[in-house]
Amino acid sequence: MFPKILRGVAFAAAAAILVLPTISGSQSPLSYGGALKGCFKDTNDFDLNGYLERSRYNSVQRCIDICAQRGFKYAGVQYGESCLCGNSFGRYGPANNCTMSCTGYPEQICGGYASNAVYEIYNQSAAGIRPGAATSAPKSAASKACSAEADAKGLHGEARQRFRKDCRRDKR
Repeated sequence: MFPKILRGVAFAAAAAILVLPTISGSQSPLSYGGALKGCFKDTNDFDLNGYLERSRYNSVQRCIDICAQRGFKYAGVQYGESCLCGNSFGRYGPANNCTMSCTGYPEQICGGYASNAVYEIYNQSAAGIRPGAATSAPKSAASKACSAEADAKGLHGEARQRFRKDCRRDKR
């Protein structure tokens, strides 16, 4: 789905991509991270319709921070330069063209034409994650099987989350 590696701020483990901020020198730790939910279609009636900002300095972490500071659950990067924020996503379905480099961090992927790479925002401090730490999200065999079933059914967003939760419970 994403042909380039998100160097410097991402860690992939069992089909999950977690964005963790990098900290250097005198920078203060960032408290927000994101988990990639996937690539989703968009239109002029934005899927993530809470806030939009375009920047020649766009990056995944910058967008996550912008959306988190405004109180949104999801951050989406699109067309290399756009950051979109919202509390729901996926109403136009999945996309497969999230291949554009970010304007501010060309090693990262920032969506595509009319498509958002969507990240669920989480507070790292509340989750007990040290900013910049290389942490993984290990998945059990049941969790992996449920993810595969959700993929086969083409489920996304909240429907996918509900399905996976019920599936994992049933596989115990």
